[in-house]
Amino acid sequence: MRYAIAIWLLCGAAIAAAQPRAPFQMPTLIADAKAGIGAMVPPDFSRWSETVRLVRSPDVRTSLELGGALLLRLSESLYGGADLSYTFFEDAIDATTGAQQLRLSAGMLMPSAVIAFVPIEPLQSQALVKLTFGVGAIFGTVSNTLAVPQSYSAWGGTLLTEFTFGLPLGQFLVATFNAALRAGLTGAAQNSNVRLEYLDSDRQVKPVTLTFLVGTIRFGVALKL
Repeated sequence: MRYAIAIWLLCGAAIAAAQPRAPFQMPTLIADAKAGIGAMVPPDFSRWSETVRLVRSPDVRTSLELGGALLLRLSESLYGGADLSYTFFEDAIDATTGAQQLRLSAGMLMPSAVIAFVPIEPLQSQALVKLTFGVGAIFGTVSNTLAVPQSYSAWGGTLLTEFTFGLPLGQFLVATFNAALRAGLTGAAQNSNVRLEYLDSDRQVKPVTLTFLVGTIRFGVALKL
């Protein structure tokens, strides 16, 4: 009886192995969400901060990063779609108004059109490797919480290069590590017709922009469908 069961199991395994496997199919859609930190270089914001705070401001500062992307397959390994990112950074002033600490801050919303190259081989193991390039717009705000809180708006353009590596959490879900380099160029920050300005080291009054260069590291999840 034992031998009969063993032979039956072996035959079943052989038949299963002989069955044709479903061919691998590239996902039609890839959606991801991620969050992390960046090393931000915003030269005009730093000089403005120095003008207001009267102390040296760091050239490189930490920024908080949130983002997401939606990609549709265009060809065998090429995807196209949209990326939306938000970044925020600030300087605290060693003073308070009542219980509120005074702060200088900036936030930028950056929608981009992107193209991504996704190799087939990692996807066959349910992993993900993705190289993304994008171009988009910047909608920025510079704010302060001084005696009279004020906000100034700036807009411009941005370029993005991004590398993503992911390991499978399930058939369709991937945990991702994301490294990106982004550069942005904006006009002067304004409130109505009032332009935000700072005093440069050469004693010249110059407009505050949100021009920047940032390298980011983010973690998140991606959905492959």
